[in-house]
Amino acid sequence: MKRKNAPFVALFFFPLLVLALNLHCQYDYSSPLPGLVDIRLHTISDSSRIAFSPQNIFVLKITQVSAVRSDLALATVYGDIKAIKRLTGVYNTLDAHAEDSSLVIGQADLPPGDYLGILMLIAPGGTAILDGYRNIRVVTPPGFDPTLQFQRSFKISEQRTTRIVLTINLDSSLVKEAVGYDPDTFLFTPSYYISSVLYE
Repeated sequence: MKRKNAPFVALFFFPLLVLALNLHCQYDYSSPLPGLVDIRLHTISDSSRIAFSPQNIFVLKITQVSAVRSDLALATVYGDIKAIKRLTGVYNTLDAHAEDSSLVIGQADLPPGDYLGILMLIAPGGTAILDGYRNIRVVTPPGFDPTLQFQRSFKISEQRTTRIVLTINLDSSLVKEAVGYDPDTFLFTPSYYISSVLYE
């Protein structure tokens, strides 16, 4: 009798075993879901020196953006959430979107956790165009470091957005009359910081 009932018992418990395995896989919370980091560029510029205008252009070429985790590992941030592996972008710092902090320069899904700041690799444009016709040469000082280090702690949380605004002060970054340089040349010495971190 026991041998005859053994296949029946096995067939009875097999669907329960499959169901238990499926439930375990469906509700496995060992890997947290990512959060979105959204990085915007904001420019400060005195209208008496370099005004925000369609006739004025000073571009930054951004070749890499990374978020620095608390363990010092770097997480790559791409141009936007749909731009897989597109790192390079050229942005006009005198664009109206840069004035109102709506110029998106990077988005990425990142693991939740604590972060220490943002690293951004840049190259300034060789010329600033003012009033639509004046071309002013832009140079960098000897030993210029193209890596901007924006230091400020922030968090990435599961399925939430962390919006970070990187601010560049053009009044301090573009020096017109520097010792040893042509007065008709801008010396680019970037002045920058993280102006806000918002959690949404």
